[in-house]
Amino acid sequence: MTALLLGGLVAVALASPLDVERGRAALQAGRIAEGRDDLQRSLVDDPEDPEALRLYAEAREAEGASALVLPELAGLAAHSVAAGVIHDEIEVERGLADPKVLSDRAGGDGWDLALLALARIALHDGHPEVALASLQDATDPTARSLRLAARVADARDRDALKEGRELAADLPDRPDLLLPLLGAGAQGTGGRARAVAVRAAERLVDKTRDPVTLYRARRVLVAAGEKEEAAKVVAVLGSIGEPPVLARMPYDAAMRDALARGLVRQRDPVIPDGPPDEVRDLALRVAGLLHDMGRVQEAVGVFEAARKRADCPELALAHAELLLRMGRAKDALAAARDAERLATQPSEGDIGRENLRAWRTDLAAALLLEASALAAAERLEEALDKASTSALLVPTTEAWTLVGTLDAKLGDAQAAFVAFSMARMLGGETGDALAATWTGFGPAGTAADAVAADLADQLGVQLPEGLAAAPTDASEGPRVGAASPDFEVQTDAGTWTADSEHGRVVVLSFFASWCAPCRLDLPALAKLARAHADDPVDFLAVSIDDRPKAFTRFLAQNDLDGLHVTRDPDLAGTWGVHAVPTTWILDPQGVLRHFHQGYGPGDQAKVEAELQDLLEP
Repeated sequence: MTALLLGGLVAVALASPLDVERGRAALQAGRIAEGRDDLQRSLVDDPEDPEALRLYAEAREAEGASALVLPELAGLAAHSVAAGVIHDEIEVERGLADPKVLSDRAGGDGWDLALLALARIALHDGHPEVALASLQDATDPTARSLRLAARVADARDRDALKEGRELAADLPDRPDLLLPLLGAGAQGTGGRARAVAVRAAERLVDKTRDPVTLYRARRVLVAAGEKEEAAKVVAVLGSIGEPPVLARMPYDAAMRDALARGLVRQRDPVIPDGPPDEVRDLALRVAGLLHDMGRVQEAVGVFEAARKRADCPELALAHAELLLRMGRAKDALAAARDAERLATQPSEGDIGRENLRAWRTDLAAALLLEASALAAAERLEEALDKASTSALLVPTTEAWTLVGTLDAKLGDAQAAFVAFSMARMLGGETGDALAATWTGFGPAGTAADAVAADLADQLGVQLPEGLAAAPTDASEGPRVGAASPDFEVQTDAGTWTADSEHGRVVVLSFFASWCAPCRLDLPALAKLARAHADDPVDFLAVSIDDRPKAFTRFLAQNDLDGLHVTRDPDLAGTWGVHAVPTTWILDPQGVLRHFHQGYGPGDQAKVEAELQDLLEP
């Protein structure tokens, strides 16, 4: 990286802070190469600037050079302590290193930066109290801003308001340090905190011509939605020779939550302009809140509007599911067919379709929804065709159960028995359906095991990578009513074992980053976890991802606050997991009481009812 930064640069024409702000603005406007060049100039001027280093890494990621980021930072680390810290921080974020690599810097060069990195990681992982403890006596401006963010994340709006006012008074030319205030609650103290950040930026518009300060003020005004004031800053920047600034700063997760809560207070809320992934995320959040409030038709309107601007399988699937719940089978079928098309022909800007597993999973989920909509319209043969294809693409108990149900309705008991046998092999509860469709001699369960194993072999059914082979004997893998298997897994809350959880209800869910239904199931499960925060119940979500980076990206893209999340592909074998999402519910004695596989309408309501039953004294 050192050669990359120095090659061809004869002189540094601009000061480092200005290049950083120019580079940030260019990245946010999608001008990646331009932003990278600005940040290179900044690093030549000051290779110890951690903000420039982080932004440079983002630029390289955006260029598709993510595999080169760590080697480049490692090369620069020979001449830059900050580069070494940022290198370690990114390794931890990607799941490639333990946070200990940062704490090991205590007492040496770069310890202050390492402490900030550890606080950022704690905040990102949903532990603002840890970040606050480590930043308690911080005096550095960046550290104070991070402490402000931790107070907001911990819902300490009154403390955040006080700290924000002090920061604005001490550093009036750094309104960007107040950005965390925009994530405070929209009412009461949170509203006043937000106003502090906006006023601090507005005061600078007519008082300064310093481009660095103006760039920073604009970031606050745009993030706050103050379009007219932000336009004034852009005009001033243009008058002093700065390039046009076209994009606002993307909202972080806290801001998206706050914005979603504010939007649902409006009649027919409109998702604001932004990057495609932000539009999709806000649409999913707002539509979910509207649905929970009983404003279902408005939720449908949000999906329709968002899909015109940033369509993707996730939006189309969520739209189709909502329509299906409303009994609008024809409209649900159209949305599910859109999801099928988008899984194989992504819309412009859809970066979620990264590999074959994502394509297969999204397509299988779309086909399954199509089958459900067709079945609701009594188009049983068409529904059977779609459900069968979904089951072969990604074998799940939900898909094979639907195949069996449709076969039974069409009068083919033998085919129905085969499908129910596959669902049972994948861990599903087929209830009386298996016995009802068994027309042979002997125990239905024994025959089902043999039939399912034979069909999987004949059809070459391929289970998703990272999953254990399907069991061919009913005794293999855990079963409802049995004791929990022995296990040990490390999470943000420490070590979990079967013994350590005795006395508490446990909800154990397996997921993967490439699983489209998981993107609907996990946030809903996290919401349920938050609702039971004061009850003796723990929610553990285990990723079976082989690639740490994919797992880390999934966490960044989804709100899983309330869940204890970890990655342990080997644990899937212990629990006999053959499809995701898969969820087990254990009672306080460690007995397996309930099992769920796949994700469909009403699943979370079932889990809630099962939890209430187990939690009753």
